Amino acid sequence: MRTCTMQRLSTVLKLTAAAVALAATAEASAKLYAFGDSLSDNGNLSTVTFGLVPGSDYFEGRFSNGPVWVERLGFDLGSNPGLLFLDPFFPSFADGYDFAHGGASARNRWYLPDFLEVQGQADKFASLSRSRTLRVGAGDLGTVWAGANDYLLYGETSASNTVGGVMNTIATIDAAGLDRIVVFNLPLLGDTPGYINTGRRTELNAYARAHNSLLRTRVQSYDAANPSQLVFIDAELAFSTIMAMPQLFGFSVVRPGQNGSATGNCLGDGLVLSACPTGYLFYDTVHPTAKGHDLIARVVTGVLAQPAMTRLQTSLRSTAAAALSAGQYSVVGGRLGVLQAEAAGFASWAAEPLGFSTGTLSAAGQSVTVYGFGAQSLDGTTQLGLSAEERQPGERSFAGAGADMRWGQGLVTGAAFAWTAGDGEAAGLITAQDEGFAMQAYGAYVDETSLISLRMNAQTQIETLSRPSLLSELPSVSAETESRHWSAMVTASTFWDLGFVSMGPEMMLLYAREEHLGYRESGTFGLVDAVVEGTREDTVSLTLGLQTRTQFALDNGMSVAVQSSASYLRGLEGDLPAMSLRAAHALTAAGQASALDGAEDAVKLGLRMRLSGAEQWHLALDADHTVAKAGQETSLALKAGWQF
Repeated sequence: MRTCTMQRLSTVLKLTAAAVALAATAEASAKLYAFGDSLSDNGNLSTVTFGLVPGSDYFEGRFSNGPVWVERLGFDLGSNPGLLFLDPFFPSFADGYDFAHGGASARNRWYLPDFLEVQGQADKFASLSRSRTLRVGAGDLGTVWAGANDYLLYGETSASNTVGGVMNTIATIDAAGLDRIVVFNLPLLGDTPGYINTGRRTELNAYARAHNSLLRTRVQSYDAANPSQLVFIDAELAFSTIMAMPQLFGFSVVRPGQNGSATGNCLGDGLVLSACPTGYLFYDTVHPTAKGHDLIARVVTGVLAQPAMTRLQTSLRSTAAAALSAGQYSVVGGRLGVLQAEAAGFASWAAEPLGFSTGTLSAAGQSVTVYGFGAQSLDGTTQLGLSAEERQPGERSFAGAGADMRWGQGLVTGAAFAWTAGDGEAAGLITAQDEGFAMQAYGAYVDETSLISLRMNAQTQIETLSRPSLLSELPSVSAETESRHWSAMVTASTFWDLGFVSMGPEMMLLYAREEHLGYRESGTFGLVDAVVEGTREDTVSLTLGLQTRTQFALDNGMSVAVQSSASYLRGLEGDLPAMSLRAAHALTAAGQASALDGAEDAVKLGLRMRLSGAEQWHLALDADHTVAKAGQETSLALKAGWQF
């Protein structure tokens, strides 16, 4: 049992470290500053009162039997907030400061000293920041958890007054340089052991609910109107979920009368410090145990990691969409290339990956060709039609069919249908499975020297996303969502015969709209499940290039064709679409995010070599290398085709 527990803890710590690294938006020296009351106090009030409060029954001045949540969060983030009154003149030796004091009020009260007013704590922080005693960095994190004492100790009945004090605190520390702030609402105060069996339970819960409703509204309004980032933690949901399902989170006593506990808290049952069993949620009548604080810290860490994980999920979704659209455009482009090569007298090799072509059929007096295509990424098996359970991470399957009709004088119209399915993984944390369908209609003019085409593509993909929650009790969250893609492409190219080699310019103008529908994650009862808004991006890009090709016959009746290209890609509106950055074949973008996504411009080099036999079959090797400011990307594809 111990080995199993340690292995699980090791896994959770590794995932936490990876997620926190992703979530960090500043340098490694980012500091943590806490503001609030006894729930966040790591010993400040004990220092002020020379150890009298909270007293010897509490752990080293904390209102608990161990470290409080903000210290555990600091451990996760690599930041250890120091005691304010121990280190007022040595800020360089601490990774931030805990300004919180037990008994603090959310609003100013004339009879309280400044440190017992959360606004006073904020004013002290602002003063130290202005004087440069504290050097606040752009990525530093603030936390604000206050309001409980106003209703429990100071007779406050107005949620507006209490929430107003919290918001004033946020505005003060925001103006002083903290632009990332974690804000807590209140647990249901009447459900704590000290009040659950008293006449104040209903009253206190009503205050807490009114407070929480107003605070959420005010936080959302502030966040929308200011560039700072407010991270909302639903403490009411967290404590209510734990108390509703205590065994899931490793607790056996969360209220009086459970499992032989008369009072529902350790001190009330005479269990002091290390004698307090880990199954208790509350150490005294209102304060959580160290284990309760640990769970709160992990919830905060999980919520802080949400934006970075969402970005990775969006990247995987875009990569999957790019794989389908790039593959579809590649296949149709290959088909048009066949027609242009035939018109120019080149060997009629089928350019589709793993494809087939019927050759020319007659229908209604017109020439019709039906073709098919399929591909499997090379990091998995070459078998098509794999189930989701059989595919390996990063693997992608691609298949479809198309047909076109030639109308004489070089005019061609057609349509192609494609299916894809794949898996992706990012940063060892995010996994995604997708299945998509695309339809492309095209028209072209083809002759021996030129190719002009218009292609329109529409596709939809269903994606299943999964990521770690950073809660060992509920290890993962997942969601199912949908992405849609529409695009239109105009291409023009021409070749000049220079004898042994043909050479000419090419141009591509692409408009693309990528739409990712929003989704709601599930898996942790809302504790760290994210609600992700939908996104839409419109892009326009231009590609200009030069291509060359040559073909020569071998003595055994086979022929070799070589084609090279050099292109410059430029985003005219928005960054370059991911599909235009990918090499022109279906095997690229096999589920991994690309370092080139979001590039404004890029240069792409391509080389295609084909070996054909009696114009009935061919083997081909395609290579593409793309260079952008963000990095470089190389892709290879091995293709085979036949005609009958």
